[in-house]
Amino acid sequence: MTRMSGQGRRGSRRCGAAASPRPSDAGPTSAAAAAHGVPATGSQPVLAATSKGAKRCELVTPSGIASVRRTPDEGSQGTRRTSNPSVQCPDMNKKPVTEAIMWALADEVTKQLDLAKRIDHPGESGRAREQILTSFIHRLVPSTFGVATGFVVDAVGGLSKQIDIVVYRNDYAPIFEIGGVKHFLVESVIAVLEVKAAITSIARLNQALENIRSVKCLDRSNGGKNYILAERNQGQQVSRDEFRHQVFGAIVTEHSLSRDVLREQLLSFLRTHPRREWPNTYVDVNDFVAAYMRSEDHPTLWADPNECTHLWLQHPNSETYRGVTPLFQLAYFLIDLFRVVPLIDFEPLAYLPTGIRTGDGWPIEQ
Repeated sequence: MTRMSGQGRRGSRRCGAAASPRPSDAGPTSAAAAAHGVPATGSQPVLAATSKGAKRCELVTPSGIASVRRTPDEGSQGTRRTSNPSVQCPDMNKKPVTEAIMWALADEVTKQLDLAKRIDHPGESGRAREQILTSFIHRLVPSTFGVATGFVVDAVGGLSKQIDIVVYRNDYAPIFEIGGVKHFLVESVIAVLEVKAAITSIARLNQALENIRSVKCLDRSNGGKNYILAERNQGQQVSRDEFRHQVFGAIVTEHSLSRDVLREQLLSFLRTHPRREWPNTYVDVNDFVAAYMRSEDHPTLWADPNECTHLWLQHPNSETYRGVTPLFQLAYFLIDLFRVVPLIDFEPLAYLPTGIRTGDGWPIEQ
């Protein structure tokens, strides 16, 4: 039931391959796929009953659900009868092991959070719960990325506020430290997250929103000079308004303001700031996920605000959410991001201007 962006999708309508997105495809995707009992990536068939004994094979893809009708004589154990007996769809009733692993991880985190509440010191209890959430995110990050806390800078003099979690590339750009305090080049930063034990005041919510915004305001394009690298070759020019070229921003907490107050505060922020500065999601791990919806006709949870028309607060016990927990949804958002995020080049001279413009020279050849 989620989707990240219309850019960079690939594949075709086959079992095990993702379909190219179209606006008409909007519908539940990989997070919902887990609830349907299929893998969180790729297109996998899901049986659903229809009228008159027929069935349909739903292909759950990053762009939604495409239905293929099946008649009763096409097989009954998740295998479509074809002219070639060796060509079979997977068992549609079998759930992937990745789903079980993620549910176990989310359950473990929930139990740890409950245990941390028993620490008899409000400040230490809050820090412990924040560290538990940070560790959960760390376990989702590929080895080519790092996780730390610090500040983010750009090549035109911008500096963010201190960020709780910075997910960054650890194989391309340098990290600058001042007395152990890390400063990351914005071109190397993939995602930033504000992780708070509780956001139960408007002031606390505004602080988290501004912290995320302070990173999203930075210029990853370096005034239009930066490019995407494709196998170390210069590719597309970086655009500040392209979703995949932006830093992903999320707010994660255990306790929130009331639903009505939170909704009004989030809407107030969205209506007074450009879309590229919006947070991509707000996750209350015990209650709900807030993200975006393309239209009322397609109630699909998106993390990309560029083409969306509605703010959506979704509870895990609602019919359309189908039991996917907020932690599970956050995991999907991040994993989906990590697989498509591009490598953005940076200009060393912009960060470290040498200042050498004049001097004496001597010919080498006689």
